Amino acid sequence: MEELFSGERRIPKGMLILAPAVVFLIVLGMGTYERTDVPRPGDRVPDFTARLLGSEEELSLRDLRGKPIVMNFWASWCGPCDEEAPILREAWESYGDRVTFLGVDIRDAESDALEFVDEFGLDYLHVRDEGMAIYAEYGLTGQPETFFVDHNGILVEHIPGAFDESQFGDALDLLVRRSV
Repeated sequence: MEELFSGERRIPKGMLILAPAVVFLIVLGMGTYERTDVPRPGDRVPDFTARLLGSEEELSLRDLRGKPIVMNFWASWCGPCDEEAPILREAWESYGDRVTFLGVDIRDAESDALEFVDEFGLDYLHVRDEGMAIYAEYGLTGQPETFFVDHNGILVEHIPGAFDESQFGDALDLLVRRSV
């Protein structure tokens, strides 16, 4: 029995070469893994209920059905969100009678979020995703991200990351055309 434990164990050279390759493939796979449960164009978007920014009242996404929705995920500390805010305000001023605009504040102090909304004149509805449940359900990787949802709750377009005025305008026009 002593012979079993006293011998030196050697790792075969093939394993030493193979191990880094296996680790590399695992890391590569994790980086390219794509969640399949996040909404894609043509899918019904997940419903949620969240507290309205600056209020104790709650809002359910399903309560907004019947009108197309532009849902923008943002945070006050997000640089690209500063750049998008004037575009969103202008679009809301032009389309607010035909399209519901909804801001979803992520990872933010409520006072900072309220200041951001006031600074940029974003007078449309905003909710807080305090537990990041909406963030997870929509498969976000950061903010900003914008979802264009038709009057039946079907995702028409998704812009992951910051948008420019042209890209936003094209997606908004598509949303309005599909929701007539």
